[in-house]
Amino acid sequence: MPVWKFRIGGLEFYVGFCLNSPLRFFADMVTVMPKAKTHKGIAKRFKVTGSGKKAKHRAANRGHILGKKSGKRKRQLRNGGIVCGANARMIVEAVRPSL
Repeated sequence: MPVWKFRIGGLEFYVGFCLNSPLRFFADMVTVMPKAKTHKGIAKRFKVTGSGKKAKHRAANRGHILGKKSGKRKRQLRNGGIVCGANARMIVEAVRPSL
């Protein structure tokens, strides 16, 4: 008895057929909770620290046009930054929604 399962929005459908059954075809619909999804834009820009309470990010102004910046400035831009507090909680929730 083959059964196909597919999902549309928040509904899950089961469709199949059975040759021995007088109904032949059957369909069942089940509502499921929506999945918590990672915010991909934030996940590309931040990494959650080991404790899971802070987030690390890369320094701004480090991508291009580096010729006019002094060596000291470029050296200081090598180190990223750490986000703490309420902003870090927002970032951690967006990157790891299930925790």
